[in-house]
Amino acid sequence: MKLKVLLRSITLALTIAAATTSGSISYAAPAAGETLEKSYDGYEGWWLFDGKIPDEIASKYTPDQKTKSLLDQAEKKGIDESFVRFKADAETDGTYYQQIAETKSFKLFYVGPDNKMILKTESGDYLFLDSAAYSVHEVGPKCTEYDLDEDGENELAMNMHLLHGTGYSEDLMYIADTDNKGDWHVYIVNPMVYMPEIAGHTEARVSGGEATLYVDGKKEGDAVKLENYKTDVEDYLKDKLYLESFVEIDIFDGKLWVGSRPVFNQVYCYGSEMIVWQAFSYEGAGKMTPEDVVTRRSAYYLYHDSDLFSPEDLYYDWVNPNFEQPLIITADKKDIIGDKEKSYNVKTMSCKVSVLKNGKLETIGEINGGSDKYPITISPDGIYIADEHSMYLYEPDPSLKKLVIKDGVEDNTISSFSSHKGYIRIRGDKAENITKNEFEAVYGRYADTTPLLF
Repeated sequence: MKLKVLLRSITLALTIAAATTSGSISYAAPAAGETLEKSYDGYEGWWLFDGKIPDEIASKYTPDQKTKSLLDQAEKKGIDESFVRFKADAETDGTYYQQIAETKSFKLFYVGPDNKMILKTESGDYLFLDSAAYSVHEVGPKCTEYDLDEDGENELAMNMHLLHGTGYSEDLMYIADTDNKGDWHVYIVNPMVYMPEIAGHTEARVSGGEATLYVDGKKEGDAVKLENYKTDVEDYLKDKLYLESFVEIDIFDGKLWVGSRPVFNQVYCYGSEMIVWQAFSYEGAGKMTPEDVVTRRSAYYLYHDSDLFSPEDLYYDWVNPNFEQPLIITADKKDIIGDKEKSYNVKTMSCKVSVLKNGKLETIGEINGGSDKYPITISPDGIYIADEHSMYLYEPDPSLKKLVIKDGVEDNTISSFSSHKGYIRIRGDKAENITKNEFEAVYGRYADTTPLLF
């Protein structure tokens, strides 16, 4: 099927209705001692592509004079937070361009109404990306600039949201990188590579009509009751170990991480509420090497499937598979930067970081800014705060009991961290003297980060 089971959420909703109104569907759980069959499908026929997933999706692009003028206009206009492609496509006669993402070195443009993309690099080169920019649910790409292969040059990671709905949410990632000649390419982080890797570490063992997730032989999460359909229904409705239903991809502390939340049935989406994360080191030119596998509690079930928050509260899930469990960041409305009446995409200059213990939030640290010119930001390395004279990068300690300064600098006019007269750099809660040039190099990293949006 071309549209990944034609928006499986629609099909599932209809199936659930049929199951609750018809006596012809019955259940039979697998016998004790079995393991559930693994499913992470073939990933061919995605709506993003017409057939087999290619290794690269971009080609060098030289816009003609008219197109260049339109791209320049879109760049000058900047990113429009209220942009909705379906509406814009309907209201525009012919091809048009809209800037949809920007980092320090890259700008990404939407090509409408074709739903394609054009990438502009720091050198001014353009690449045409032969891939859909937006999913059917209007979720655009999230861009992160980072030196993944540690070659001294930043790559651009583009997190593409494929589909989401009832029982489905899956990411894909593209990486813009140069080859040894300095030419730009856009590579696909291919699920045909990472999904078999994750599947090799996981299994679901059945006993007493219940399935339990095991990762590298270790039990993870609670056992879950199975209600398996008979074999005369669609294959994807059966109880299996589905690894492709909920997939997220991101960068944490210099590594690519792919997270799969396994479910045992795609109709009711029941599973162990755990996420299996696998790290991959990026070697350049689209190549990556599998590394550690860890299993973590899902932030949704930990924090949101509860009465901890009201819809008016400002909170943000700080997910990082290097943490033993996800943290929660909360903010006070008085610290909102900009329009205090906004209810989403809110920036703040102060926040609290907490961990859930015994059903209650325990604060492990506070991050306080002094000016609405410097919102709290986030990067793959942690949470940043800055002002005119200092910058600090925070992370939790390994026990999740307190926040520590992972990296930071202070100039020669202040001494907030410790008493000093010159420039200092703080790492691991210890300070060392540095030069002004070194201060400016570290301080400049704040500009490369993204505001943390509540």
